Amino acid sequence: MADDLVAIETTTEVAAHAAAYHKFTLLVKFVMVTAASVIPFLAIWFALGDGFIPGLIVGLIIFGVGIYALRHGWAHSSEEGSFVYPQGRSTT
Repeated sequence: MADDLVAIETTTEVAAHAAAYHKFTLLVKFVMVTAASVIPFLAIWFALGDGFIPGLIVGLIIFGVGIYALRHGWAHSSEEGSFVYPQGRSTT
């Protein structure tokens, strides 16, 4: 019965899954940075009553810091050191 099973190339499936997972985690991180900048913007604009411009300035500063952090270190994937994602493993 086991001889009837078809051999499936799993390395390409695992690599495709790892790439899709990496893209999904990056999307979640960008959505979180956007939410982290929109919430203070709206709170300063409406709840504190300081106005649109101070809220926009704070929101843009938070967004800029978040995007900088994503582009310089937080964009790495957590599965890069695992055996399932061999492209990210260091050989040293």
